[in-house]
Amino acid sequence: MNVNRRQFVVNSALALAVFTSLKNHAINKNMLDTGLAEIFKDDFLIGTAISNKTLVENDASMLSLISKEFNAITTENALKWSEVHPEPNIWNFGPVDKFVEFGRNHKMSMIGHTLTWHRQTPANLFSETIKQVEHCSSCHSYQRVTSRNELIKRLQAHVSVLMDRYKRDIHTWDVANEVVESDGEWRESDWYKILGHEFLDLSFRFAREAHPEACLLYNDFHLEKPKKCSSIIHKLKTLQNRGIKVDGVGIQCHIKLNSESPAIRELETAILALHDSGFRVHITELDIDVLPEAWIHRGRHIDTFPNKSELNPYTSGIPRQISQELSARYRAVFDLFIKHRDKIDRVALWGTTDDESWKNGLPIAGRTSYPLLFDRNKLPKPAYYAVREAKRTK
Repeated sequence: MNVNRRQFVVNSALALAVFTSLKNHAINKNMLDTGLAEIFKDDFLIGTAISNKTLVENDASMLSLISKEFNAITTENALKWSEVHPEPNIWNFGPVDKFVEFGRNHKMSMIGHTLTWHRQTPANLFSETIKQVEHCSSCHSYQRVTSRNELIKRLQAHVSVLMDRYKRDIHTWDVANEVVESDGEWRESDWYKILGHEFLDLSFRFAREAHPEACLLYNDFHLEKPKKCSSIIHKLKTLQNRGIKVDGVGIQCHIKLNSESPAIRELETAILALHDSGFRVHITELDIDVLPEAWIHRGRHIDTFPNKSELNPYTSGIPRQISQELSARYRAVFDLFIKHRDKIDRVALWGTTDDESWKNGLPIAGRTSYPLLFDRNKLPKPAYYAVREAKRTK
């Protein structure tokens, strides 16, 4: 081979290598320019919860990230009773209006969370002031537990006002949240103490009357526990038998890094049980906790513990090994969701970046948690790429 021919071959090989490299770079760039919503568009909606902080501060970088990656958004706190309706005649629509405006501008599916819950509910909802003598400003009054009829009126008014105001934009609602205990028994909340199990009936009935075409969901955690899952199915089927339609069930999916807490097979059993009972499945609050279990210390601050590092071990960043385990866990759950995409309408993360996760404050305040797909600088974590890879290989 003469020199010119040899040089031509070498140059051609180099050119091909450069072209291939540029092509792969372009493909990778195009992939990264495509958010999760686009990647999973043929499977299910991909959602996230938006915090009041993001809404009130109009956090442009966070909102830009959300609009790129997701096509469904949930109000993390803005629609909880104590936030939106703190006093009988006071409504705080501001954060919800911002949420709706953002969702409308980006053509997103919007989920209202939640119409009823036993937490973040004002105490005055369950009490009423009784005057000993009507129309007497100087006479004494006293507080008593709200009567059954009065609480029903308050519930109906609250549901009607919210669903009517946002009927144009919010078409999916978590109507009732965490009504059942892990053992399958009714949670003895203030709602239950006054209204009994009729509380669930009334919540769905009033929601259906306010927005007949809406997708109405029951939302809860620990549905991987067979006793709780079967109890919820029984309670919701009982409603349906009385003519009260429930469209689907939200599996919150706050899970642990430990692959057995819960096991994938347990989540799959719950998905199948709900689907076989006629309910559409929504994964509503997905996050994966990498920190040590601490619910027995609920309400305390990390600074009150003498050996803080035992319960808050990753204050300087998540170790590589833990990051790899988190990626593997996210990959496993998304493999499951893709497998059952015909049964699942939406998979939603409970937040976008680690710094805004509720896990930093509960069960112990002041911890540094890493449960989501984006870090505190709004950059994708290895777990994010594991989720993308789950779809790419299917």
